[in-house]
Amino acid sequence: MEVAKVGEIFGKHIGKPVMDVLRKQAKDFPLFISGLNNLQALAGEPYVLVSNHVRPDVPLFKQSGASPDVFLLERAVAEETGRQLKIVARSDSGHLREGDYQRRFQQEFEHPFMRGLIGGMDLIPVKRVPGRINLGFVKQVRKAISEGNPLLIFPEGRHSDDFDENTNLKSGFEYVASKFSLRILPAYIQGCNSWRVKENVHLGFGEPIAPWDYDAEEIPEITKRKILALKEQQRNEVELGRALIRDHIHEMEAFTADGTL
Repeated sequence: MEVAKVGEIFGKHIGKPVMDVLRKQAKDFPLFISGLNNLQALAGEPYVLVSNHVRPDVPLFKQSGASPDVFLLERAVAEETGRQLKIVARSDSGHLREGDYQRRFQQEFEHPFMRGLIGGMDLIPVKRVPGRINLGFVKQVRKAISEGNPLLIFPEGRHSDDFDENTNLKSGFEYVASKFSLRILPAYIQGCNSWRVKENVHLGFGEPIAPWDYDAEEIPEITKRKILALKEQQRNEVELGRALIRDHIHEMEAFTADGTL
């Protein structure tokens, strides 16, 4: 049996059921969405959803990539637009190991197994090692958008503790958007680094980016700026909410003290 087929079986019978359990867990998070009009404006067309990628607090989830943010973004899109978010996941580390034996193991077992595993989980695998041809990726992207479904791409290429000025967006998402004439929907999500403690999650969607209005090399920086703006907006909204709660508490304390407001 081919290695990729073995990976696909593992993905269908082990990986996918685990993801279904995590999807149910994601429904327990209190989710607060801003910029909902930006998401709903694209409900009738496929697009590329680009977001920061929150680092999970458990090593197992760090290694597997099963961060709550994936399932919360998927949940938001499904609940608000009725669309199935197709998740793009890397099928390799992005580099080849040194040494003939290790490299051969990667090429003949690790890479095809991971590609089959990710495909079996109903995700879209993408090859990151330079020089590897992504014909299968292009085919699956074309199928997803022909069905009207949006794509989720994390342009950081990894988890991070926060998204800031030093964050570098890896190229690729702008190529997909340009090649298939898809708008880019920037998003910022925070408050979901743990499956154990389900805190309030804040998710913001920015104004869509039309890639045909810009040069390709401009798009990553424009996208980064929009995500940073969403982060700042969320921070201001959270601070405002806390201030209102403090004021309310002070009013209640004053009322308790003398019976008047």
